[in-house]
Amino acid sequence: AELEEAFQQYAAGHGLPGIVTNARASITEILIKSGIHDNPYYYQEAGYKVIPENLNEGNNGDYVFLMYKEGLDVEESINELATVSGVGATAPAGWFRITANLNEGTGSGDPEIYLCYKKAFSDNPVRQLKVLKGEDPTLPSGFEVVKNFYYGNNQNLNHGAGGEALYLAFSRNESQP
Repeated sequence: AELEEAFQQYAAGHGLPGIVTNARASITEILIKSGIHDNPYYYQEAGYKVIPENLNEGNNGDYVFLMYKEGLDVEESINELATVSGVGATAPAGWFRITANLNEGTGSGDPEIYLCYKKAFSDNPVRQLKVLKGEDPTLPSGFEVVKNFYYGNNQNLNHGAGGEALYLAFSRNESQP
């Protein structure tokens, strides 16, 4: 008990999570891969789960797939998601921009769209991701649509590239079996 109390004080003084007795699943990493193969599992990396939806669906661009790695919420996890758009768009301060353009290969006149995330030790990290289709998709309970950081609008991942409207949604709730 004395050691546990000392650790809690140390952790609090150093911005670390204290002793966690009921760790839950969270998303710790996101990758986006693109290319000419239509099989999303062709791009899968060890330890990552694939969302098998082409994020360039319905346009003439490359196949683009999102994959993520799960860990426990006692680890530094993804805490925030947003997009940035435009040629050479940069991530907001404190955010990480994934280098893959979500509109890869759609043509020089189409806007570049990039997914950004922020990581932190948090008791409320991102726990689930879904791709929603259509201009006005039904949002599952507990989910939010990823917004463009600078414009504040729900980000259609196919904006300006043609194809079906696609939105990335996330939840901080655990998935139900």
